[in-house]
Amino acid sequence: MLGQDAKSTNKYPKLLKLSGEEIIMISEHQKLIFLNDHHIEAKRIANVSIDIKKFPQLNTSNREITILGVGNLSD
Repeated sequence: MLGQDAKSTNKYPKLLKLSGEEIIMISEHQKLIFLNDHHIEAKRIANVSIDIKKFPQLNTSNREITILGVGNLSD
């Protein structure tokens, strides 16, 4: 599950009656939200972050970076 799927407004966990073994979250934070809202502890996390220690340092000089954020701003 990801994003708003972890929130209490998601009716499907109750309807599907999934166990924690059948649910995969994308982060520890999402896992805690899901546990708090649905009282089911997801046993697996498919972490989507990158461990920078596994890659060599590239482009170490000073660079100007523009950041583009994309997402959902609704509650």
